[in-house]
Formats: sequence, structure tokens, C-alpha cells
Amino acid sequence: MCLKKTIIAIPIMVLLVSMFSLVKASTVESIYVRDDGEIGTITINLQANQKAIGAFNITGAREDIVNFWVRDPEGVIILDSGTIVNGANFTFTANSDGEYTLNFQNNGDYTKYISLEYNIESGFLPNLPTPTDGLIWIVLGAVIIVLVLVGIGVYVLFRRNRNKPNAP
Repeated sequence: MCLKKTIIAIPIMVLLVSMFSLVKASTVESIYVRDDGEIGTITINLQANQKAIGAFNITGAREDIVNFWVRDPEGVIILDSGTIVNGANFTFTANSDGEYTLNFQNNGDYTKYISLEYNIESGFLPNLPTPTDGLIWIVLGAVIIVLVLVGIGVYVLFRRNRNKPNAP
């Protein structure tokens, strides 16, 4: 009876560990952009086909607006949102590996404080770990080992039950 509970508990624990290993962490960056057309920039390093998804929090003036555009590593504008307001969202996909420059231009009369929160997604499977995320690879490796051990345990259990003689 205890073995059956253990066999049921292990996959549940594996599922919980897997769920916690897939938690996304947002990146938050901030910048001050002075008035009269000053341009401020934030750069993020992306690999080809990664998607950046984010939102803006603009404060510091009566009008919480700025102009926003993104340049790829070659300097080509890949997203031109024009004038954005506080709370606006953005999404763009990297066309090649390299640094992408997020540009903010303040045409107002007051300095603006911009807080940018964004997530990076890889391809069609969001948030796959990169080789530098050592802890994530350790957790995923442990999950795979546990699944293999559970599979072996279930196989041995059923094999043992199959070999038992039937009682009269």
C-alpha cells in the first residue's frame, strides 16, 4: 500500500517542481529622458527569433507620452510605435542575434522617467532556458532522472505482479 502512495506522490512532486522551474521573471529597466527632443536608449541582447514583450510606465510630466522605436543590430528600425502613452505595450521579434536598441524621445517640456518591464520568449516554446542558466538545467536534469526512476519502478512493480502465481 505504501508503494502505491509513493508511486502516486512522485509524479505529483515532479509536476510541481516542473511548474516552478517554468516561472517567468520580468526584467525592469528605467531611464530619465530630458525635455526638448532628447533621445534616451536602452539596449537588450537578443537571439534570432526571440520575442520581446513589454509595457511602459511613464511619469514626470503633465503629459505622460514619449516617442518610441526599436532598432535592430544593423540600425534598421523594426518597430516604430510613434507617440506612446503611459501603460502602452510593445512586442517585437528579433530578426538576428545582437543588441536591439529601444529608443525614447521626449518632445515635452519636462523630464520624463520611463520604467520599462519586459519578458523575452524564445521561438514557439516560451522561456526555454539558456546554457548560462545553470540552476534551471540542474532542475530539468533532476526532473528527467526522477521520471526515469519512476518509470523503472513502475516497470519492476508490474513485472513482479505478473510473475506471481495466482492463488486458488
